[in-house]
Amino acid sequence: MTQVADRQAEKDANAEKARRAVIQLERLVAPRPGMGPIVVGVDGSPPSAAAVSWATELARLFSTEVVLVHARPFATEVLQDVPPLGLMDWGKDCRTKLNTVWSQPVRQAGVPFRLRLVHHSPGPALLQAATEVGADLIVVGARHHRHGHRATGSLSHYLVGRASCPVVAVPA
Repeated sequence: MTQVADRQAEKDANAEKARRAVIQLERLVAPRPGMGPIVVGVDGSPPSAAAVSWATELARLFSTEVVLVHARPFATEVLQDVPPLGLMDWGKDCRTKLNTVWSQPVRQAGVPFRLRLVHHSPGPALLQAATEVGADLIVVGARHHRHGHRATGSLSHYLVGRASCPVVAVPA
């Protein structure tokens, strides 16, 4: 009799675990009113474009906004402004790309969005933007490893270890 009761108790415990897992999953993926913005790291690369497209579709489903963030460490900008590379205004070029090509999927989908060009390293810039806008998700593009298999880069690892919201790395 105790074996039957033990088995039933185990089944009940497993059913409760499964029920909790389903509730947790529904909270993560089910569209809900009031979801916070989605912060997306953009740099013009194919993985970045895939991240923007993926986040745009999710934002459309969840009726929320997208915050596109392009981060440029100040040292990088200084080096790019030194001749011969300094023949063109890199900051102006990035702002133009951010306002046009990089944000085109969001604009075409009719999803509300904001743009940020930040003088900081990408990881801290994305975390800061996520905190400032109350983001519920950070999305970045996943890079290909040079040997052909996908590998999440140091940026996604950095974010996962520090972000207060979920982080998604979208493959190109």
